Order: sequence, then structure tokens, then C-alpha cells
Amino acid sequence: MKFQEKDLLSLYGSSRVTKPYLCKDGRTRIDVFTDGKYLTMQLAKLKLELNLGRRLIKGETVDHIDEDKSNDSIDNLQVLSKSENAKKSLLLRGVNPLDGYMEWRRTTDGRMATLGQTRGTKNGMSKFTDLQIADIRSRENYYGLINKLMSEYACSRRTIQNIRHGKSY
Repeated sequence: MKFQEKDLLSLYGSSRVTKPYLCKDGRTRIDVFTDGKYLTMQLAKLKLELNLGRRLIKGETVDHIDEDKSNDSIDNLQVLSKSENAKKSLLLRGVNPLDGYMEWRRTTDGRMATLGQTRGTKNGMSKFTDLQIADIRSRENYYGLINKLMSEYACSRRTIQNIRHGKSY
């Protein structure tokens, strides 16, 4: 896609861009010279903003409809809120956000918004059951307990400590 100088000027106050390049994560990026410095951005975002005729506002993200991050065709791009994009990502991974991981509510404009992360077995991504958490918390403290729990539950020292101190789960 050849960027028109006037379009870039209207969006970014700049007309200088570098040649698009592919990054390790599979996304194509481009450098735009604006306000005396280079701004590195995703090519998909730039294409969508030029198509919309405006810059994305805070809270909006670019979503690839077919989930192929290298497919920057304008037909494959859509604007989603960050919460809608997170919900879509969870659904594609097989996690129903209404059943676990996060609690959702419908806003007045019909969008889904998160109420916060759920805890314990209600969280679909939870590694531990409620019985395991009760077991970790109820054990009498002695030298070597943390190491034993780490090997028994295959998790880190910090995870065990957070559970025992009530900071998680």
C-alpha cells in the first residue's frame, strides 16, 4: 500500500515513513517520522487509521479477523475495544469468559466489560482446586515445607507463599 503524503500529514503531521519490515512475532511494523522522532507502529494499525480517516482513540485496538497477524489486508482488520479483544482471545483459546477467568457484565451500550478476575475453581484458568488450596494453607509450618509443596504441586516458591499468605486464590 502506497501511503499518500497528505493522509499521513493529516493523521501524524508527517509524511516520512520507512519501508515496512517483518518482526519475530509475525507482525509487520513501520516507522513514521513525527514530532522530530520516529514512531514505530504496526502496519495494520496505520492502514486501519488511514482507512478510517482518524487515529484510534484510547481503549481501541486493531483486531485481525482471521487471527493471522501477517494478513494486513484492510478487509481483515477491525476496531475492537481492549475488553472485546480480550474476550475474543479467551473464546478462541476455548475459555468461556462468562464461566470463569473473568467476570463479565453488559454495559449500557451493549458491550461486554470485565468486573475483575475470579478466584479459585471458578476461574477457568486456575491451576489448583479449592481442596488443594485448603491443603496448602492448612499444613503446619516447618523447615522444608515450602520446598515439599513446590515439588508436590509443581509450582514456584512465590506461588506457594502467595497462597499461604492469602494474596492469591
